[in-house]
Amino acid sequence: MSLLDGFEDALSSKASEGTQEFLTEHVTSEAMQFGMEIGVDALFNSIPGIGATIATYKNKKQMRNLLTFIKELDQRIDTIQTYIKSKNERDKEIIDEIVNTAVDKALQSQQDEKIEFIVHGLESILKNDDISFDVASLYFDTIDRITLLDIAVLKFYRSPLNLETGEARDVQLILDTFNINLEILQATRSNLRTIGLLETKTDKKITDDIEKIYKSLSMLTERVNLISSAFQNPKKASKVRGRAIKVEMIQSKDRFMISKFGRDFHDYFIDENPFEND
Repeated sequence: MSLLDGFEDALSSKASEGTQEFLTEHVTSEAMQFGMEIGVDALFNSIPGIGATIATYKNKKQMRNLLTFIKELDQRIDTIQTYIKSKNERDKEIIDEIVNTAVDKALQSQQDEKIEFIVHGLESILKNDDISFDVASLYFDTIDRITLLDIAVLKFYRSPLNLETGEARDVQLILDTFNINLEILQATRSNLRTIGLLETKTDKKITDDIEKIYKSLSMLTERVNLISSAFQNPKKASKVRGRAIKVEMIQSKDRFMISKFGRDFHDYFIDENPFEND
């Protein structure tokens, strides 16, 4: 039985009060087998003394993560059931692979608070009419690469204004919540830029700037050619006088802003999960 089959069996029993227990019974066996195969390296057991301790810790952490995953999934069963029912058999095959990926990321998550985002992202993906394993994998790989600090910074750039007061959010809240300094915040923003969730004004304006530079160089080349011709033919010198080259101001600056991918990722995975105190 696939993971999706287990989910659908559990969904069909929603009327019972033991939905979470049913989910655990029907899904845990497949998920834990999947998780243990990828999560516990046999190498640990070969390390004298500490190896078994590490393996035991990893097993327990993965079990806790799985139970958290199931709890979060149970809270979204009604909407997930609606989405799955609308899919054809081909989509369900893709969804099964996506579910496997979601379970994988949940089991391996170092910060169990992120599991809520993983389940929310899974629900958002299932909501789409066009189900893509490649796109889903990109999103899940991204949530796997970032931390709660990254998420808080991304939320800050997604909604720089407090919708209730209309005032700008204070970045000091992030500094205080995570007990970091501005240097760490800068490193976090740079990391989010590397992943593609943030960009800078440089990234937005660089193409325009290149075009301006190219235009200025073309005008300069034309002027050099005219001056060269004037030396060869003094009668043409009058054509050179008074012609100034206008160089447009370069606009690019390193001011961070959320990217299109960052907005999409936020709205898929984080939108309903405010981390900081809104």
